[in-house]
Amino acid sequence: NSAYAAEIQFTENTAPTVSAVAINPATAYTNSTLNCSANFSDAQSDLLNVSFTWFNGSDSYSTTSRLNIASASASQSFLLTAGIQAKNEKWNCSVNPYDGYENGTSSNATVTISNTLPEITTSVVLNLTSATKTTAQINCSFNHSDADTETLTDSFRWYVNNVFTGNTT
Repeated sequence: NSAYAAEIQFTENTAPTVSAVAINPATAYTNSTLNCSANFSDAQSDLLNVSFTWFNGSDSYSTTSRLNIASASASQSFLLTAGIQAKNEKWNCSVNPYDGYENGTSSNATVTISNTLPEITTSVVLNLTSATKTTAQINCSFNHSDADTETLTDSFRWYVNNVFTGNTT
């Protein structure tokens, strides 16, 4: 008869962690590309799989996974293309790390899409239709755009010798 003895040591797995989830730019517009970034770590230095999910309100929009990330405080990011979002929408990026044994606790960041100010896209052109001061008519023309595709109303404030004389729309 032979006797065998063995000692087995078990190490309890600690779930990976995610920190510093951020969306940049912090003030975003409809024409902004959103960048969700996060840092990860794992106490056992396991390779991590990390999932990023973009939500528009409560609706899942897009998910991606980054695989086999070295877990020594690694950083990763996921972009949301400009033009997908609309003014006043709340976009949330949720990040979840997995170390091959268990999921870490998800963490997220949220940004609300801000109003983009309209822009004058051509020079303002003033045309005087008469050479006399008493019968002169001034025509003003320009082009404008709004990245939020809102309907714009043109409004003019008229001054003579720095004295306000009225509004027109």
